[in-house]
Amino acid sequence: MPAMPRAVPHRVVTERVVIRAYEVTDAEEMDAVMVANHVRLREWMAWAWDEPQILETRRNLLRYFRERFDAGEDWTMGMFDRSSGALLGGTGLHPRGEPGLLEIGYWLAADAEGRGLMREVAAALTQVALEVAHANRVQVCCDPANVRSRGVPQSLGYTRVGVRTEPEGAEVGRELTEVWAMTDLSPDSPVAAYPRPGLADADGRDIAWPA
Repeated sequence: MPAMPRAVPHRVVTERVVIRAYEVTDAEEMDAVMVANHVRLREWMAWAWDEPQILETRRNLLRYFRERFDAGEDWTMGMFDRSSGALLGGTGLHPRGEPGLLEIGYWLAADAEGRGLMREVAAALTQVALEVAHANRVQVCCDPANVRSRGVPQSLGYTRVGVRTEPEGAEVGRELTEVWAMTDLSPDSPVAAYPRPGLADADGRDIAWPA
């Protein structure tokens, strides 16, 4: 069992979405997206109560995300429309607790919902986690009441492995967390129906998939 998953590519490209490490220059666009979405996100995301932030605070946050990404400590990424380049939301692969475990986190802007984009992104990150980063388990955690969020792992063939009770005050508006997990990609998995995404490093050089 690996002590830590291997590095995640800086850029993962699906049919409609570019999933990539944040740049400090993304701060202005993220500001606009957060102004439009922070109230609705507060129902499910504790960090949304810190929004909106001043621009310099956001630049520092994105700088922190990128430093941790480059150091191989945690992989927080943005989702960008492949055609327009517009910021659609945030995602990432995050080490959690046990060795070899990666968790997919995500949020979408309201105007990006309803098109299957999150399933597309989650399928790509599942492939990356298991086949590139060599995690031995990938999971998605969500509030059972968040129908859209829980529908993503459910539709991709993840297995519901349990519900845990959160300590009081752990997250605003959340008492229970549902855990969905996957440990391998079987040929009949809904994830396998999605084509492998393109991969690239920080300099834009293509990365080949493992043989």
